[in-house]
Amino acid sequence: MWPFLLLGLVVFAVARHCYVRFIVRPGTIRERTLPNGMKAFGCSGDLFEDFVYRENFVDRTYLSHGITVDSKSTVLDVGANIGLFTMSLLKAYPGIRIHCIEPVPVLYNACRQNAARTARAPEDVVCHNVALGDSEGSVPFRYNAQASATSGMFKTSAVLIPRSRRVTSWLAAVLDDGVLGGVLPGFVKVLPPILRAPVVGPVVAIVLIPVWVVLGIFHFAGQLPAQKFDAKITTLDSIIKNHNIEKADLVKVDVEGAELMVMKSISKEAFSRIKQIVIEVHDIEDRTNVLTSMLREHGFNVKKSERESLETQNLFRLDTLYAVRP
Repeated sequence: MWPFLLLGLVVFAVARHCYVRFIVRPGTIRERTLPNGMKAFGCSGDLFEDFVYRENFVDRTYLSHGITVDSKSTVLDVGANIGLFTMSLLKAYPGIRIHCIEPVPVLYNACRQNAARTARAPEDVVCHNVALGDSEGSVPFRYNAQASATSGMFKTSAVLIPRSRRVTSWLAAVLDDGVLGGVLPGFVKVLPPILRAPVVGPVVAIVLIPVWVVLGIFHFAGQLPAQKFDAKITTLDSIIKNHNIEKADLVKVDVEGAELMVMKSISKEAFSRIKQIVIEVHDIEDRTNVLTSMLREHGFNVKKSERESLETQNLFRLDTLYAVRP
């Protein structure tokens, strides 16, 4: 019996891998209809796309904790991905001016097309195919086609530091996010509360070992390696000065571990042009407190949120800082 079972698992793994590589073809641009009815270009096989949609159109993560914009605002969308944050702003505030900054070519192309179809006028959006950091030149970059929101100049393992190592918490979070993203059927949502129970959770986790094996094969057999390339890199200071941005009403920074480099590149004069900042922070080596102090030194009031859109993200040391000038 065991040889047939193992053979079945091997066949399942091979079939899963071939399906993802040759049918789904992650990283291929395609058009889709968003849950709110808007048309958008995205990338096939990107499991994070629905979560990014929820973050921007449902939770409005970057427009909370006192962050406000209007149709006369100028916004810098640093780490624009396919431009869903930009689309949400263009839809809500016609006439708003936005600079989209995205280094991954395929994501940049999708962002540029989405901005063009949503903007009231072509000059309302400027897209920059560059990475931001603390220098000028080029930098090795990694593009994760199946999880584009984790792409960056650093390995994921270097910037995502766990808050919790409890196995049942991770299993519950993966199931929650799988249902939310449509990867797993809805009835699975009954399991996470059970897995989080102090005594019952570990017992249920052990009983369901065959399920974890199948889900693990489904996940890992469908994973493709990250694509590596050299990205052009510049500084936020250069973007502000070279494009004569006299006032940046909002700077949103989501750059997967490079946030401290981005913020250190801003001169005092360029800082004075910025009214509001939202930064996702990977709290490595007390980075949240370092950036909080930096922002306060430049005259901002700062609030911190530890709550992320995904349950798995909440198990990592991720914070979001909301900085507003009084």
